[in-house]
Amino acid sequence: MEYKIEISYRTGNSFNTDDCIDLIEYDWTDLDKAKESLKRIENHYKFYEEYSNMYTKPKVKIPIGVVWDTELKQVSLELVDDNGKPFRYSSFWTGYFEELYEAKIKMLDEELRYIP
Repeated sequence: MEYKIEISYRTGNSFNTDDCIDLIEYDWTDLDKAKESLKRIENHYKFYEEYSNMYTKPKVKIPIGVVWDTELKQVSLELVDDNGKPFRYSSFWTGYFEELYEAKIKMLDEELRYIP
């Protein structure tokens, strides 16, 4: 079975906003690793909301899933793959006009439906 993380968020500009739903571009086969990545998204978003400057290296303890990217000079999101190896992922649901509504795990391999 494969799993994806679905992100529901608001984006926009000075003139309007749009509600969007996008999938993270990684398929997990290990549900526990997908859950761990979901928790990392939660940690990152909470840190993003509380920490005022994502472009200054934090002097406070940062939670799992939140890392200082020395190359980009910014706080970044780090998810885990099926083997538990961390990888950086762009948090497209953060920004001046963005607001995260929900992140959830979806099953991909199985589709259960009936069509008469």
